[in-house]
Amino acid sequence: MKIKTFAFNPLSTNCYVVYEHPHAWIIDPTFCNEQEFSRLKQFLLSEDLQVDKILCTHLHFDHIFGAHMAAEAFHCDVFAHAADESWLAQLPAYAAYFGINGVSIPNKMKHLYEGDSLISGNLQAQVLEVPGHSQGGLAFYFPEEKVLFAGDSLFAGSIGRTDLEGGDYAQLIESIRVKLLALPHDTIVYCGHGPSTSIGQEKLENPYL
Repeated sequence: MKIKTFAFNPLSTNCYVVYEHPHAWIIDPTFCNEQEFSRLKQFLLSEDLQVDKILCTHLHFDHIFGAHMAAEAFHCDVFAHAADESWLAQLPAYAAYFGINGVSIPNKMKHLYEGDSLISGNLQAQVLEVPGHSQGGLAFYFPEEKVLFAGDSLFAGSIGRTDLEGGDYAQLIESIRVKLLALPHDTIVYCGHGPSTSIGQEKLENPYL
């Protein structure tokens, strides 16, 4: 399994392409305009990849700017937790606030829940529910590779904010401790913003934990 990282939109939100030829998944479609989307498409073309799934760690606006665009271009579904769907209606307004026009709400959405499995060829991931940053927060864990995509739940040396609608500090800490810190020490964590880290490093050094 290979991973390509992009940082898109005014908030530098990470977008990941997880792939093993010919299958590819987009984790958090954060691109907010055609120029950014073109960068991702050029990469897919260069690797001769077909996008099978668009996975959202949560539905805050900066993580789903490109969801509709990608679903239409690649003819595939967008996956997220149902508890975050209230954020969809706010997407165009948040986009306009950042000067981003023409953002549409994805209309091909399927729901994921704790314990669901995702498979495309040799790509295999488990779905973990990690509410607290948002009520529908998800993480995607690839057990064979010991790789976790944590969204905005856990960062290198920090955790996600909990002052937005649906945020809950105690719930987020519990989610991290029970779901994420239980993973192997050497699990690599790819975050919603900023650099990657590891479960072991966060156990030792994260001041919030």
